[in-house]
Amino acid sequence: MITDFEYRAIAAFRDEFEKLAKSDINDTIKDLGAGAAAGGISSLIVAPIDTIADAMKPGSFYVGRSAKDIIKSIYHLYGWRGFYKGTGVKLLKIAPAQALAFTIYKSLRNESRKKK
Repeated sequence: MITDFEYRAIAAFRDEFEKLAKSDINDTIKDLGAGAAAGGISSLIVAPIDTIADAMKPGSFYVGRSAKDIIKSIYHLYGWRGFYKGTGVKLLKIAPAQALAFTIYKSLRNESRKKK
């Protein structure tokens, strides 16, 4: 059974979706692209830091070693690509999530500015 609150939330979502559908779709596509690009680029920038941080976590092969030793070891074993291991999977998760988050943020910001 749907409660009154859930019904209002669904109705509000439906209304916002209808407004979005009536708005310029090109702006929405641009926002989706910008959000995906920002999420992907930021993920690529911090990937080496994440790799080193993951290597320092308990249960890792590198526990107890310094960051300098970990960097040398990863580079020696895998080359510079070793710092980006697993980044493809992170991109598949982060890019769509950031695209949606950015698009929703822009839509809500535009709506709040219209009401003022």
